Amino acid sequence: MQLLGAPPPVLPSGSAAPTNTPATAAAEEEEEESLLEGHKAAREWAQVHGQHEGRTWAVGSGAAATLGQSNGRDAPARAEDGSFGKEASAMGASPSRPLEQSPSSSEGENHRVKYASYTTQGFRPHMEDALAVELDLDATTSFFGVYDGHGGAEVAMYCAKRFHTMLLEDVDYINNLPNAITSVCFRLDDDLQRSNEWRESLNPCANRNCLTNICANLHHFTEDYVPPSYEGSTACVVIIRGNQIIVGNVGDSRCVLSKNGQAISLSFDHKPHHEAERERIQRAGGHVFLRRILGMLATSRAIGDFAYKQNRNMPPSQQMVTCVPDIRVENITDDTEFLVIASDGVWDGMRNNNVVQFVRQELRPGEENLRETCEKLVGHCLHSNDNATAILVKFKPIEEDPDEVASARDEHQHNPEGGDEKLDINNDND
Repeated sequence: MQLLGAPPPVLPSGSAAPTNTPATAAAEEEEEESLLEGHKAAREWAQVHGQHEGRTWAVGSGAAATLGQSNGRDAPARAEDGSFGKEASAMGASPSRPLEQSPSSSEGENHRVKYASYTTQGFRPHMEDALAVELDLDATTSFFGVYDGHGGAEVAMYCAKRFHTMLLEDVDYINNLPNAITSVCFRLDDDLQRSNEWRESLNPCANRNCLTNICANLHHFTEDYVPPSYEGSTACVVIIRGNQIIVGNVGDSRCVLSKNGQAISLSFDHKPHHEAERERIQRAGGHVFLRRILGMLATSRAIGDFAYKQNRNMPPSQQMVTCVPDIRVENITDDTEFLVIASDGVWDGMRNNNVVQFVRQELRPGEENLRETCEKLVGHCLHSNDNATAILVKFKPIEEDPDEVASARDEHQHNPEGGDEKLDINNDND
């Protein structure tokens, strides 16, 4: 496995990702009590600010996105038991059936890959996941992205709408995809900070009464804009170009590749309790409590979440929460079978190896149905009590036209800096 490009942070060669130690039942009860007490002020904040209506966005030709209701633009997400954060619902009683948002699926193929996606609200009261697929972003490039929102759905919606289009516009798109991915993450953050235009882009005028829209715009210009303080999103994007898979990851969604039945992590979960993340959080003036930043946010990198990006003495890359992605690249070989990109609602329910074996079993020769397999995979993980979204991408046999391969390589030559560095990240990111 290679690292392409210098800017994105990487794990040292041969290093292993931190592991989590399972808590005992007593420790979990104590953790829940402490968490609920620690979030008293945030609960009061959310009670004051109320709710807003969620929306649905369809992303591009051949693309799919699923989104839903959110419980407050800037408030930490609150489960019905009063707790906060992406993992909070597991602490209380869960409903007997999924709520509100209907599951959504899609599928498609081109000469390189076949894919299927499936997303469901699960047992969460609100749907905040989104996804986007562009099988032919250009003649030699396919794009897949999973965005797991928290504190609301709109940041994830905006990422699903804009990430791949910004990528196409970036000056490094052709020659340095890692730089382009990093640039897009920062541009998305800049959009969220600058004005309310990003949110208005999710609500086109054609869908509203014109007089109401004019009044809303006048009101918009007479008040100071406040960026989304406690609303944000992960971003796990996969670009397939030529004979390479390039993965950019911000947060705790994840991409896992199957090569000859072996599960290979192509991303690293950004969790506050991991050493490098915790050290950055502390340098920025924060602390990690109950494996969460300030006892609240369960991921240490995200687009949005500007309440955690307020240290004026630190650059954006060194804030408590940063949007800097990790970049991984893997060559496509004859034994490259498929990859799974999913939100943590899937990975909380199954380990990497289990997911790979589950999919391989479902995709037996003569019984291949990607849509059904993806639906079964997500359904198998619903006990995690979270929204769950997955994209399954199956690779077709490598075409053996040397002229076509050489042409693609020449057209999309990457910056060779860091190209020989090997990464050992074949782990379950626990």
